[in-house]
Amino acid sequence: AVVAIMSGNFSQRGSATITNKFIRTQMALQNGIDLVLELPFPIATASAERFAQGAVSLLEQSGIITSLSFGSECGTLSELDAIAKALVYHADAIDTYLQEALKEGLSYPRAREKALIRYFQRADMPSRPSLDTLKSPNNILGVEYIKALYRCSSSIHPFTIERKGANYHSPLLSSSLSSATAIRQALYTNSDAFKHALPSSNIPLLYKQALPQMEKLISFLHYELIFSEPETLYSLWDIPKDLLNTLIKNAQDYPSYEQLVNRSTSKTSVSD
Repeated sequence: AVVAIMSGNFSQRGSATITNKFIRTQMALQNGIDLVLELPFPIATASAERFAQGAVSLLEQSGIITSLSFGSECGTLSELDAIAKALVYHADAIDTYLQEALKEGLSYPRAREKALIRYFQRADMPSRPSLDTLKSPNNILGVEYIKALYRCSSSIHPFTIERKGANYHSPLLSSSLSSATAIRQALYTNSDAFKHALPSSNIPLLYKQALPQMEKLISFLHYELIFSEPETLYSLWDIPKDLLNTLIKNAQDYPSYEQLVNRSTSKTSVSD
């Protein structure tokens, strides 16, 4: 049996998913998935670390999962495993390098990448993972899955499938395997060019509801930012205070979603 863990109506990017969770579940069930479990909203929209911890915890508590499969750009479990072990069992040493990199003004992901490079350069290891491994989003999430398995002493066995075709951020439709980014963009431009990139059974389901428009949801975010007490907002996961203060400051001057995001981009953000 194949079990899939899926975000609800909002993705890890923080934006609304292209269809609601019930339609996407139907798509999965029509294409080889036997059971779909929902990753709760606070976890599904969190950082890669919390996202992976929540997913692994859900699988572990189900009591029925023996293997965890995930995609990666490198396609090599040993590379990801070496990095995950270092982050779990040598966290103090890596954190020292991380703090040094953050003081250099790097974003959190780039600072952690640099910290790991410094750690592996100085560690006495017969072989080291590629320094480019943590530059790719699927590799990053794969490392977090393995970390989560180690931290809960799970008996679930991880394995990875190499990502092929278009890269994660590619905006162009491919003749073989397209990125989700490209498919979403084609949908929003009313282009039918994406249809070759999806199972034929999924196509009719995509048109069951209107496409989500973040600009129609931005008023709810403005309301929370303007009328909530800062101390309440500070308790939200994975949002540094500096970034949150910037969002609050910009909320009244930038009414559109895109403007607010662009103006509030911060180097202290925990994800790119």
